[in-house]
Amino acid sequence: MSDGNTILNYIVSITESRDIEILEMSLLRTIFEVCSCKRVYLFKAAADKPSEKIISGYGSDGYSSSYDLEPDADFMNLAESLIIDPEKFKKLYPNDDSSYIIIPVDILSNQIGFIAVEKPEVHEFNIQILIGLVKIYQNYVSILLDNQTDTLTGILNRKTFDDRIMKLIELKKRQKNGISSESSERRHIASDRFWLGIFDIDDFKKVNDTFGHIYGDEILILISRIMQKVFRTADMKFRFGGEEFIIVMKAENSEDAFTVFERFRKEVENYAFPQTGQITISTGIVEITGNETPSVFVGCADNALYYAKHNGKNMTCIYSDLVEQGLIKPPTIQKGDIILFD
Repeated sequence: MSDGNTILNYIVSITESRDIEILEMSLLRTIFEVCSCKRVYLFKAAADKPSEKIISGYGSDGYSSSYDLEPDADFMNLAESLIIDPEKFKKLYPNDDSSYIIIPVDILSNQIGFIAVEKPEVHEFNIQILIGLVKIYQNYVSILLDNQTDTLTGILNRKTFDDRIMKLIELKKRQKNGISSESSERRHIASDRFWLGIFDIDDFKKVNDTFGHIYGDEILILISRIMQKVFRTADMKFRFGGEEFIIVMKAENSEDAFTVFERFRKEVENYAFPQTGQITISTGIVEITGNETPSVFVGCADNALYYAKHNGKNMTCIYSDLVEQGLIKPPTIQKGDIILFD
């Protein structure tokens, strides 16, 4: 049984980070230590894309991410049954017929998954502590997400973009320099290729002037919904400001990234927007590396967007292709990281 000071230390550990991934790692480690179990899992399924599932875990071998965690068949069958029949979430499930204790995870009134504790030492005290820790996690994540999202569209905001992109750049630098990251998942992220696409709505000022800002806001909301439909849950989607958006996604090469952004462009073009009719977007794409500051590669993507806007609109352009073809010039980096575009 844990004493009061130990419990307080666990709570501090869970809430001391604003990084949700680290927060989840702290939660799983805390539950593992409190319940003296074989392993604790966090199972998440996106509400808008239930087929996309993320599983992480913590055991005697430490933290395991969705990249290298291989739950046994019993756990996966249990997970699928709970997704199919969410009513089972309303109680500690199951009791005698399973070696798992299940606690639902509810973020911002949205059932996203559950905590599964495998072969725990079951005591009433531990059960109450377990439920309390999950509730603290839910409340804290809800506050973080509320602060990180754009009020109108519900996707991530500009401030969150700055935080996430610096984190991604740091991981790329660590990988380049041969420095291992804290978790296996972070090592995978560092070795992957990521692409940033910045797009804005063509002639959006004309839409606002003609139909009013209420219809303009409706377009922003509908486009954010199309983003959620086309891009994966793991892809980061931001409202950068006004009618300008940024998406950060993983792809093996520029062709794959271009294909996804083109699919999104066509989805927007073919969508029947109420009152306003057809709406189009223009997009500039650049690869994210650990070699530049955010202002450099965002500026490059913006340069590709600028080219698209002034060469017909309703286009998707890759920055490196435009440079290679001599259609735009790369930025000149001066001392002090000032970027001068020719």
